[in-house]
Amino acid sequence: MSHQLSKDLLDKIFEFLDDDKVTLYSCLLVNHLWSKISVRFLWRNIRDFKSDTSSQIISILIACLSNHSKDLLRKNGIFISTPKDLMFDYASFCEILSIGDISKMVDFYIKEQQPEDPDNLNRNENNSNNSNKSNKSNSNRIIYRDSKIEMILKEDIIIQEILKMFINKVSLKKLTYCLEDNSTNSDIKIPYDVTLTHFSGARDCLKDVTELSCTDDVQPKFFFQLSKVCHNIQSLIIRFQYSFSNNGLKELISSQNCLKYLSVTQWYDDHDSWAEWTGIIPSLLKKHSNNITKLHLNGIYNNKSLSFITKFTNLQELNLSFDYGDFYGETFMELGNVTFKQLQILSFQYAYSEEIFIKFLENNGENLKEFYFHECNNSINLAIAKFCLNLKSLYTKIARSDKTSLKVILTNCKQLESLKVVCDSVYTIYPEGNEVLNIVAKYSPKNLHELILHEICNSRLLPEELEYFFIIWKNRTPLTFIIESRFKVKEENMEVIEKYKKLGVIKKFEKYDVQYKKFS
Repeated sequence: MSHQLSKDLLDKIFEFLDDDKVTLYSCLLVNHLWSKISVRFLWRNIRDFKSDTSSQIISILIACLSNHSKDLLRKNGIFISTPKDLMFDYASFCEILSIGDISKMVDFYIKEQQPEDPDNLNRNENNSNNSNKSNKSNSNRIIYRDSKIEMILKEDIIIQEILKMFINKVSLKKLTYCLEDNSTNSDIKIPYDVTLTHFSGARDCLKDVTELSCTDDVQPKFFFQLSKVCHNIQSLIIRFQYSFSNNGLKELISSQNCLKYLSVTQWYDDHDSWAEWTGIIPSLLKKHSNNITKLHLNGIYNNKSLSFITKFTNLQELNLSFDYGDFYGETFMELGNVTFKQLQILSFQYAYSEEIFIKFLENNGENLKEFYFHECNNSINLAIAKFCLNLKSLYTKIARSDKTSLKVILTNCKQLESLKVVCDSVYTIYPEGNEVLNIVAKYSPKNLHELILHEICNSRLLPEELEYFFIIWKNRTPLTFIIESRFKVKEENMEVIEKYKKLGVIKKFEKYDVQYKKFS
Protein backbone atom coordinates (compact mmCIF):
# COMPACT_ATOMS: atom_id res chain seq x y z
CA MET A 1 0.00 0.00 0.00
CA SER A 2 1.51 3.35 -1.05
CA HIS A 3 1.45 6.36 1.26
CA GLN A 4 1.45 9.83 -0.26
CA LEU A 5 2.54 12.87 1.69
CA SER A 6 -0.18 15.48 2.15
CA LYS A 7 -0.04 18.86 0.47
CA ASP A 8 0.33 20.65 3.83
CA LEU A 9 3.27 18.45 4.82
CA LEU A 10 4.96 18.95 1.43
CA ASP A 11 4.54 22.71 1.84
CA LYS A 12 6.44 22.57 5.13
CA ILE A 13 9.18 20.36 3.66
CA PHE A 14 9.67 22.54 0.59
CA GLU A 15 9.79 25.61 2.79
CA PHE A 16 13.09 24.31 4.19
CA LEU A 17 14.36 23.76 0.62
CA ASP A 18 13.68 27.32 -0.46
CA ASP A 19 17.37 28.06 -1.07
CA ASP A 20 18.16 24.66 -2.55
CA LYS A 21 17.09 25.05 -6.16
CA VAL A 22 18.77 21.84 -7.30
CA THR A 23 16.61 19.74 -4.98
CA LEU A 24 13.49 21.74 -5.85
CA TYR A 25 14.11 21.10 -9.55
CA SER A 26 14.36 17.37 -8.78
CA CYS A 27 11.02 17.54 -6.96
CA LEU A 28 9.38 18.74 -10.17
CA LEU A 29 9.90 15.27 -11.66
CA VAL A 30 8.38 13.15 -8.87
CA ASN A 31 4.68 13.48 -9.74
CA HIS A 32 2.06 16.10 -10.54
CA LEU A 33 1.40 17.03 -6.89
CA TRP A 34 5.09 17.50 -6.10
CA SER A 35 5.55 19.47 -9.31
CA LYS A 36 2.57 21.72 -8.53
CA ILE A 37 3.91 22.56 -5.07
CA SER A 38 7.64 22.82 -5.79
CA VAL A 39 7.11 25.11 -8.79
CA ARG A 40 5.60 27.72 -6.45
CA PHE A 41 8.78 27.78 -4.37
CA LEU A 42 11.00 27.95 -7.45
CA TRP A 43 9.16 30.94 -8.86
CA ARG A 44 8.17 32.89 -5.78
CA ASN A 45 11.56 34.59 -5.82
CA ILE A 46 13.11 35.09 -9.26
CA ARG A 47 16.74 35.35 -8.25
CA ASP A 48 20.14 33.65 -8.47
CA PHE A 49 20.01 33.89 -12.24
CA LYS A 50 22.96 33.54 -14.58
CA SER A 51 23.43 35.08 -18.00
CA ASP A 52 22.85 31.73 -19.70
CA THR A 53 19.44 31.30 -18.05
CA SER A 54 18.25 34.92 -18.06
CA SER A 55 16.81 34.78 -21.58
CA GLN A 56 14.91 31.60 -20.76
CA ILE A 57 13.38 33.18 -17.66
CA ILE A 58 12.37 36.33 -19.55
CA SER A 59 10.94 34.20 -22.38
CA ILE A 60 8.73 32.40 -19.87
CA LEU A 61 7.63 35.67 -18.28
CA ILE A 62 6.80 37.12 -21.71
CA ALA A 63 4.75 33.97 -22.42
CA CYS A 64 2.76 34.80 -19.26
CA LEU A 65 1.95 38.33 -20.52
CA SER A 66 -1.51 39.27 -21.70
CA ASN A 67 -2.17 39.25 -25.45
CA HIS A 68 -2.37 43.06 -25.34
CA SER A 69 1.16 43.27 -23.88
CA LYS A 70 2.51 40.76 -26.40
CA ASP A 71 1.03 42.79 -29.26
CA LEU A 72 2.69 45.92 -27.83
CA LEU A 73 6.06 44.15 -27.82
CA ARG A 74 5.64 43.01 -31.42
CA LYS A 75 4.62 46.50 -32.58
CA ASN A 76 7.87 47.83 -31.12
CA GLY A 77 9.98 45.30 -33.00
CA ILE A 78 10.64 42.99 -30.05
CA PHE A 79 11.11 39.43 -31.24
CA ILE A 80 9.08 36.99 -29.14
CA SER A 81 10.22 33.42 -28.93
CA THR A 82 8.33 31.82 -26.05
CA PRO A 83 7.16 28.36 -25.02
CA LYS A 84 3.79 27.70 -26.64
CA ASP A 85 2.21 25.60 -23.90
CA LEU A 86 3.03 26.53 -20.32
CA MET A 87 2.17 24.01 -17.62
CA PHE A 88 1.69 26.79 -15.06
CA ASP A 89 1.15 30.51 -14.86
CA TYR A 90 4.66 30.94 -13.44
CA ALA A 91 4.43 34.69 -12.90
CA SER A 92 1.47 34.25 -10.52
CA PHE A 93 3.71 32.48 -7.97
CA CYS A 94 5.96 35.50 -7.41
CA GLU A 95 6.02 36.86 -3.85
CA ILE A 96 9.47 38.49 -3.84
CA LEU A 97 10.12 40.91 -6.69
CA SER A 98 13.46 42.54 -7.48
CA ILE A 99 13.12 45.13 -10.22
CA GLY A 100 16.91 45.23 -10.36
CA ASP A 101 17.11 41.52 -11.18
CA ILE A 102 14.34 41.83 -13.78
CA SER A 103 16.25 44.72 -15.39
CA LYS A 104 19.47 42.68 -15.54
CA MET A 105 17.72 39.68 -17.07
CA VAL A 106 15.96 41.84 -19.67
CA ASP A 107 19.31 43.40 -20.52
CA PHE A 108 20.76 39.94 -21.27
CA TYR A 109 17.65 38.99 -23.23
CA ILE A 110 17.78 42.07 -25.49
CA LYS A 111 21.55 41.92 -26.02
CA GLU A 112 21.19 38.47 -27.52
CA GLN A 113 19.11 40.04 -30.27
CA GLN A 114 21.46 42.97 -31.03
CA PRO A 115 24.17 43.34 -33.71
CA GLU A 116 27.74 42.57 -32.78
CA ASP A 117 29.95 45.34 -31.42
CA PRO A 118 31.36 47.37 -34.36
CA ASP A 119 34.95 46.91 -33.20
CA ASN A 120 34.47 43.16 -33.42
CA LEU A 121 32.85 43.52 -36.82
CA ASN A 122 35.79 45.58 -38.10
CA ARG A 123 38.33 42.99 -37.01
CA ASN A 124 36.66 40.51 -39.32
CA GLU A 125 36.87 42.81 -42.36
CA ASN A 126 40.14 41.49 -43.81
CA ASN A 127 39.39 41.54 -47.53
CA SER A 128 38.54 45.22 -48.07
CA ASN A 129 40.83 48.13 -48.90
CA ASN A 130 41.57 50.88 -46.39
CA SER A 131 38.95 53.25 -47.79
CA ASN A 132 36.25 50.63 -47.66
CA LYS A 133 37.37 49.68 -44.17
CA SER A 134 36.97 53.29 -42.99
CA ASN A 135 33.53 53.64 -44.56
CA LYS A 136 32.40 50.35 -43.12
CA SER A 137 33.79 51.26 -39.72
CA ASN A 138 31.79 54.51 -39.60
CA SER A 139 28.70 52.76 -40.90
CA ASN A 140 29.00 50.01 -38.31
CA ARG A 141 29.32 52.52 -35.50
CA ILE A 142 26.21 54.40 -36.63
CA ILE A 143 24.30 51.15 -36.80
CA TYR A 144 25.55 50.16 -33.37
CA ARG A 145 24.66 53.57 -31.85
CA ASP A 146 21.14 53.44 -33.24
CA SER A 147 20.70 49.85 -32.14
CA LYS A 148 21.89 50.79 -28.65
CA ILE A 149 19.21 53.47 -28.37
CA GLU A 150 16.64 51.04 -29.74
CA MET A 151 17.79 48.43 -27.23
CA ILE A 152 17.24 50.76 -24.28
CA LEU A 153 13.73 51.62 -25.50
CA LYS A 154 12.91 47.93 -25.93
CA GLU A 155 14.22 47.12 -22.47
CA ASP A 156 12.00 49.80 -20.92
CA ILE A 157 8.94 48.43 -22.69
CA ILE A 158 9.60 44.82 -21.67
CA ILE A 159 10.31 45.78 -18.05
CA GLN A 160 7.19 47.91 -17.84
CA GLU A 161 4.93 45.18 -19.26
CA ILE A 162 6.43 42.52 -16.97
CA LEU A 163 6.00 44.75 -13.93
CA LYS A 164 2.45 45.55 -14.99
CA MET A 165 1.75 41.81 -15.18
CA PHE A 166 3.19 41.14 -11.71
CA ILE A 167 1.22 44.00 -10.17
CA ASN A 168 -1.99 42.63 -11.70
CA LYS A 169 -1.42 38.96 -10.76
CA VAL A 170 0.38 38.62 -7.44
CA SER A 171 0.43 39.69 -3.82
CA LEU A 172 3.99 40.68 -2.97
CA LYS A 173 5.73 40.16 0.36
CA LYS A 174 9.04 41.80 -0.57
CA LEU A 175 9.85 44.51 -3.12
CA THR A 176 13.35 45.58 -4.16
CA TYR A 177 13.41 48.73 -6.31
CA CYS A 178 17.15 49.01 -6.97
CA LEU A 179 20.20 47.08 -8.14
CA GLU A 180 21.36 44.87 -5.27
CA ASP A 181 25.03 45.49 -6.11
CA ASN A 182 25.75 49.03 -7.24
CA SER A 183 29.40 48.24 -8.04
CA THR A 184 28.63 45.99 -11.02
CA ASN A 185 26.52 46.18 -14.14
CA SER A 186 26.90 49.96 -14.19
CA ASP A 187 25.44 50.10 -17.70
CA ILE A 188 22.19 48.53 -16.53
CA LYS A 189 19.56 51.10 -15.66
CA ILE A 190 16.37 50.63 -13.70
CA PRO A 191 13.31 52.59 -14.89
CA TYR A 192 12.83 54.55 -11.67
CA ASP A 193 10.12 56.66 -13.31
CA VAL A 194 7.73 53.68 -13.44
CA THR A 195 4.97 54.35 -10.92
CA LEU A 196 3.87 50.91 -9.76
CA THR A 197 0.86 52.30 -7.93
CA HIS A 198 -0.68 53.41 -11.25
CA PHE A 199 -0.96 49.85 -12.53
CA SER A 200 -4.20 47.90 -12.27
CA GLY A 201 -4.30 45.78 -9.13
CA ALA A 202 -1.64 47.81 -7.31
CA ARG A 203 -3.53 47.99 -4.02
CA ASP A 204 -4.03 44.22 -3.75
CA CYS A 205 -0.46 43.56 -4.92
CA LEU A 206 1.31 45.94 -2.54
CA LYS A 207 -0.86 46.05 0.58
CA ASP A 208 0.89 43.05 2.18
CA VAL A 209 4.49 44.09 1.42
CA THR A 210 6.55 43.64 4.59
CA GLU A 211 10.02 44.34 3.15
CA LEU A 212 11.01 47.28 0.93
CA SER A 213 14.49 48.01 -0.46
CA CYS A 214 15.14 51.04 -2.66
CA THR A 215 17.41 53.99 -3.41
CA ASP A 216 16.70 57.68 -3.43
CA ASP A 217 16.58 57.50 -7.25
CA VAL A 218 12.97 56.43 -6.85
CA GLN A 219 10.55 59.25 -7.53
CA PRO A 220 9.36 60.88 -4.24
CA LYS A 221 5.78 60.45 -5.41
CA PHE A 222 6.34 56.69 -5.35
CA PHE A 223 6.89 56.80 -1.57
CA PHE A 224 3.88 59.06 -1.11
CA GLN A 225 1.59 56.83 -3.18
CA LEU A 226 2.94 53.72 -1.48
CA SER A 227 2.07 55.25 1.88
CA LYS A 228 -1.60 55.17 0.83
CA VAL A 229 -1.43 51.45 0.06
CA CYS A 230 1.27 49.81 2.26
CA HIS A 231 0.87 49.97 6.01
CA ASN A 232 2.54 46.73 7.06
CA ILE A 233 6.18 47.28 6.10
CA GLN A 234 8.40 45.86 8.83
CA SER A 235 11.76 46.04 7.04
CA LEU A 236 12.91 49.20 5.21
CA ILE A 237 16.30 49.36 3.45
CA ILE A 238 17.29 52.66 1.81
CA ARG A 239 20.47 53.50 -0.09
CA PHE A 240 21.06 57.24 -0.36
CA GLN A 241 23.10 58.33 -3.36
CA TYR A 242 22.11 61.92 -3.97
CA SER A 243 20.17 64.70 -2.34
CA PHE A 244 16.45 64.30 -2.79
CA SER A 245 13.14 65.37 -1.33
CA ASN A 246 12.30 63.10 1.58
CA ASN A 247 8.71 64.23 2.02
CA GLY A 248 7.30 61.08 0.41
CA LEU A 249 9.57 58.89 2.54
CA LYS A 250 8.43 60.65 5.69
CA GLU A 251 4.83 59.89 4.75
CA LEU A 252 5.68 56.24 4.10
CA ILE A 253 7.43 55.83 7.46
CA SER A 254 4.62 57.55 9.35
CA SER A 255 1.97 55.37 7.71
CA GLN A 256 3.48 52.06 8.85
CA ASN A 257 1.90 50.13 11.70
CA CYS A 258 5.03 48.45 13.05
CA LEU A 259 8.39 49.19 11.41
CA LYS A 260 10.97 46.89 13.02
CA TYR A 261 14.09 47.03 10.85
CA LEU A 262 15.70 50.10 9.32
CA SER A 263 18.89 50.06 7.22
CA VAL A 264 20.33 53.28 5.81
CA THR A 265 23.38 53.45 3.56
CA GLN A 266 24.94 56.69 2.32
CA TRP A 267 27.14 56.02 -0.69
CA TYR A 268 28.66 59.46 -1.25
CA ASP A 269 30.16 62.15 0.94
CA ASP A 270 27.37 64.62 0.38
CA HIS A 271 26.26 66.98 3.16
CA ASP A 272 22.85 67.46 1.57
CA SER A 273 22.37 63.71 1.26
CA TRP A 274 23.15 63.29 4.97
CA ALA A 275 20.74 66.09 5.81
CA GLU A 276 18.02 64.49 3.73
CA TRP A 277 18.18 61.08 5.35
CA THR A 278 18.50 62.48 8.86
CA GLY A 279 15.37 64.45 7.99
CA ILE A 280 13.36 61.24 8.33
CA ILE A 281 14.45 60.75 11.95
CA PRO A 282 11.58 62.76 13.53
CA SER A 283 9.08 60.51 11.72
CA LEU A 284 10.92 57.43 13.00
CA LEU A 285 11.03 58.64 16.60
CA LYS A 286 7.43 59.81 16.64
CA LYS A 287 5.93 56.54 15.42
CA HIS A 288 8.51 53.78 15.79
CA SER A 289 10.92 54.50 18.66
CA ASN A 290 9.53 51.50 20.56
CA ASN A 291 9.12 49.29 17.47
CA ILE A 292 12.58 49.40 15.89
CA THR A 293 14.56 46.31 16.95
CA LYS A 294 17.18 46.26 14.17
CA LEU A 295 19.11 49.36 13.08
CA HIS A 296 21.88 49.43 10.45
CA LEU A 297 23.71 52.65 9.53
CA ASN A 298 26.41 52.38 6.87
CA GLY A 299 28.60 54.53 4.63
CA ILE A 300 29.95 58.05 5.00
CA TYR A 301 29.66 59.75 8.35
CA ASN A 302 29.63 63.55 8.45
CA ASN A 303 30.24 64.18 12.14
CA LYS A 304 26.57 64.59 12.99
CA SER A 305 25.19 63.56 16.34
CA LEU A 306 24.11 59.96 16.77
CA SER A 307 22.06 60.73 19.85
CA PHE A 308 18.84 59.69 18.09
CA ILE A 309 19.98 56.04 18.32
CA THR A 310 19.54 56.17 22.09
CA LYS A 311 15.79 56.67 21.59
CA PHE A 312 15.36 53.17 20.14
CA THR A 313 15.20 51.57 23.54
CA ASN A 314 14.15 48.11 22.31
CA LEU A 315 17.06 47.55 19.94
CA GLN A 316 18.09 43.92 19.62
CA GLU A 317 20.55 44.40 16.74
CA LEU A 318 22.80 47.41 16.02
CA ASN A 319 25.16 47.68 13.05
CA LEU A 320 27.33 50.80 12.65
CA SER A 321 29.77 50.90 9.74
CA PHE A 322 31.29 54.26 8.81
CA ASP A 323 34.18 55.12 6.51
CA TYR A 324 35.36 57.97 8.68
CA GLY A 325 34.12 60.48 11.21
CA ASP A 326 34.90 62.24 14.46
CA PHE A 327 33.84 59.70 17.06
CA TYR A 328 36.18 61.20 19.57
CA GLY A 329 33.90 64.07 20.51
CA GLU A 330 30.33 64.63 21.54
CA THR A 331 28.89 62.97 18.42
CA PHE A 332 29.46 59.50 19.90
CA MET A 333 29.37 60.39 23.58
CA GLU A 334 25.68 59.60 24.01
CA LEU A 335 26.14 55.97 22.96
CA GLY A 336 28.75 55.43 25.63
CA ASN A 337 26.22 56.20 28.35
CA VAL A 338 23.15 54.34 27.07
CA THR A 339 22.05 50.82 27.99
CA PHE A 340 20.06 48.78 25.49
CA LYS A 341 18.62 46.07 27.71
CA GLN A 342 17.58 43.85 24.79
CA LEU A 343 20.64 44.29 22.57
CA GLN A 344 21.96 40.88 21.45
CA ILE A 345 23.76 41.51 18.15
CA LEU A 346 26.37 44.24 17.67
CA SER A 347 28.50 44.97 14.61
CA PHE A 348 30.95 47.85 14.50
CA GLN A 349 33.41 48.98 11.85
CA TYR A 350 35.92 51.78 11.38
CA ALA A 351 35.81 55.11 13.20
CA TYR A 352 35.27 54.95 16.95
CA SER A 353 36.48 56.24 20.30
CA GLU A 354 38.23 53.50 22.27
CA GLU A 355 37.27 54.92 25.66
CA ILE A 356 33.62 55.44 24.78
CA PHE A 357 33.31 52.07 23.07
CA ILE A 358 34.70 50.23 26.09
CA LYS A 359 32.13 52.09 28.20
CA PHE A 360 29.44 50.95 25.75
CA LEU A 361 30.55 47.32 26.17
CA GLU A 362 30.55 47.72 29.93
CA ASN A 363 26.91 48.83 29.78
CA ASN A 364 25.70 46.42 27.11
CA GLY A 365 28.14 43.51 26.86
CA GLU A 366 26.37 41.18 29.29
CA ASN A 367 23.40 40.53 26.97
CA LEU A 368 25.34 40.31 23.72
CA LYS A 369 25.09 36.99 21.88
CA GLU A 370 26.86 38.03 18.68
CA PHE A 371 29.61 40.63 18.25
CA TYR A 372 31.39 41.52 15.01
CA PHE A 373 34.25 43.96 15.56
CA HIS A 374 36.06 44.83 12.34
CA GLU A 375 39.06 46.56 13.87
CA CYS A 376 42.28 45.43 15.52
CA ASN A 377 42.45 46.85 19.04
CA ASN A 378 43.88 45.00 22.02
CA SER A 379 42.07 47.13 24.61
CA ILE A 380 38.72 46.41 22.95
CA ASN A 381 39.52 42.69 22.77
CA LEU A 382 40.31 42.62 26.48
CA ALA A 383 37.07 44.51 27.13
CA ILE A 384 35.22 41.79 25.18
CA ALA A 385 36.77 39.18 27.47
CA LYS A 386 35.75 41.19 30.52
CA PHE A 387 32.21 42.36 29.68
CA CYS A 388 30.84 40.04 26.95
CA LEU A 389 30.83 36.76 28.82
CA ASN A 390 27.68 35.35 27.19
CA LEU A 391 28.78 35.65 23.58
CA LYS A 392 27.95 32.78 21.26
CA SER A 393 29.44 34.22 18.07
CA LEU A 394 32.47 36.51 17.74
CA TYR A 395 34.43 38.06 14.90
CA THR A 396 37.42 40.17 15.86
CA LYS A 397 40.94 40.97 14.73
CA ILE A 398 43.83 39.98 16.97
CA ALA A 399 47.24 41.60 16.57
CA ARG A 400 50.15 39.16 16.28
CA SER A 401 51.84 41.06 19.09
CA ASP A 402 48.76 40.68 21.32
CA LYS A 403 47.88 37.00 20.85
CA THR A 404 47.33 36.72 24.62
CA SER A 405 44.03 38.58 24.22
CA LEU A 406 42.67 35.65 22.16
CA LYS A 407 43.54 33.27 25.00
CA VAL A 408 41.74 35.53 27.48
CA ILE A 409 38.64 35.74 25.27
CA LEU A 410 38.45 31.96 24.82
CA THR A 411 39.01 31.38 28.54
CA ASN A 412 36.39 33.89 29.73
CA CYS A 413 33.68 33.59 27.04
CA LYS A 414 32.57 30.07 27.95
CA GLN A 415 29.35 30.16 25.89
CA LEU A 416 31.22 30.82 22.64
CA GLU A 417 30.08 28.57 19.78
CA SER A 418 31.49 30.33 16.70
CA LEU A 419 34.77 32.21 16.26
CA LYS A 420 36.12 34.10 13.26
CA VAL A 421 39.63 35.58 13.26
CA VAL A 422 41.99 37.06 10.68
CA CYS A 423 45.22 35.24 9.78
CA ASP A 424 48.28 36.76 8.13
CA SER A 425 51.45 34.96 7.03
CA VAL A 426 53.15 37.87 5.23
CA TYR A 427 52.53 41.33 6.69
CA THR A 428 53.02 40.29 10.37
CA ILE A 429 49.93 42.25 11.42
CA TYR A 430 47.79 39.30 12.49
CA PRO A 431 48.80 35.87 13.81
CA GLU A 432 49.55 33.04 11.38
CA GLY A 433 47.06 30.22 10.92
CA ASN A 434 49.00 27.69 12.97
CA GLU A 435 49.24 30.16 15.88
CA VAL A 436 45.46 30.62 15.88
CA LEU A 437 44.88 26.85 15.70
CA ASN A 438 47.21 26.19 18.63
CA ILE A 439 45.46 28.77 20.81
CA VAL A 440 41.98 27.55 19.84
CA ALA A 441 42.95 23.92 20.49
CA LYS A 442 44.23 24.68 23.99
CA TYR A 443 41.90 27.38 25.27
CA SER A 444 38.55 27.26 23.46
CA PRO A 445 35.40 26.54 25.50
CA LYS A 446 33.66 23.18 25.10
CA ASN A 447 30.70 24.70 23.20
CA LEU A 448 32.86 25.99 20.33
CA HIS A 449 31.91 24.10 17.16
CA GLU A 450 32.59 26.57 14.34
CA LEU A 451 35.95 28.11 13.41
CA ILE A 452 36.40 30.58 10.56
CA LEU A 453 39.89 31.59 9.41
CA HIS A 454 39.91 34.71 7.25
CA GLU A 455 43.25 34.63 5.40
CA ILE A 456 44.46 37.89 3.88
CA CYS A 457 47.53 36.23 2.36
CA ASN A 458 48.38 32.84 0.92
CA SER A 459 48.51 30.55 3.95
CA ARG A 460 51.78 28.96 5.07
CA LEU A 461 49.90 26.47 7.21
CA LEU A 462 51.58 23.07 6.99
CA PRO A 463 49.61 19.79 6.80
CA GLU A 464 51.27 18.47 9.96
CA GLU A 465 50.20 21.63 11.84
CA LEU A 466 46.65 21.18 10.61
CA GLU A 467 46.66 17.49 11.55
CA TYR A 468 47.98 18.24 15.03
CA PHE A 469 45.00 20.57 15.58
CA PHE A 470 42.46 17.95 14.48
CA ILE A 471 44.09 15.25 16.63
CA ILE A 472 43.55 17.46 19.68
CA TRP A 473 39.98 18.19 18.54
CA LYS A 474 38.93 14.56 17.90
CA ASN A 475 37.19 14.05 21.27
CA ARG A 476 35.21 17.27 21.03
CA THR A 477 32.02 18.33 19.24
CA PRO A 478 32.52 17.86 15.47
CA LEU A 479 33.82 21.10 13.99
CA THR A 480 32.47 23.27 11.19
CA PHE A 481 35.72 24.51 9.65
CA ILE A 482 35.60 27.45 7.22
CA ILE A 483 38.43 29.15 5.34
CA GLU A 484 37.86 32.56 3.74
CA SER A 485 40.57 33.39 1.22
CA ARG A 486 41.15 34.37 -2.38
CA PHE A 487 43.82 31.67 -2.52
CA LYS A 488 43.30 27.97 -3.13
CA VAL A 489 43.70 25.60 -0.18
CA LYS A 490 46.87 23.58 -0.64
CA GLU A 491 46.32 20.06 -1.92
CA GLU A 492 48.18 18.45 1.00
CA ASN A 493 46.03 20.44 3.47
CA MET A 494 42.86 19.34 1.68
CA GLU A 495 43.98 15.73 2.11
CA VAL A 496 44.20 16.26 5.87
CA ILE A 497 40.78 17.96 5.91
CA GLU A 498 39.17 15.12 3.94
CA LYS A 499 40.77 12.57 6.27
CA TYR A 500 39.24 14.14 9.35
CA LYS A 501 35.90 14.64 7.66
CA LYS A 502 35.75 10.86 7.19
CA LEU A 503 36.76 10.36 10.82
CA GLY A 504 33.91 12.62 11.95
CA VAL A 505 36.19 15.23 13.54
CA ILE A 506 35.10 17.78 10.90
CA LYS A 507 31.33 18.04 10.54
CA LYS A 508 31.50 20.38 7.54
CA PHE A 509 34.23 22.16 5.61
CA GLU A 510 33.64 25.24 3.46
CA LYS A 511 36.02 27.35 1.38
CA TYR A 512 34.77 30.84 0.57
CA ASP A 513 36.44 32.95 -2.09
CA VAL A 514 36.65 36.53 -0.88
CA GLN A 515 38.08 39.79 -2.15
CA TYR A 516 39.47 42.35 0.23
CA LYS A 517 41.70 45.34 0.57
CA LYS A 518 45.36 44.85 1.44
CA PHE A 519 44.86 44.91 5.20
CA SER A 520 41.21 43.83 5.26
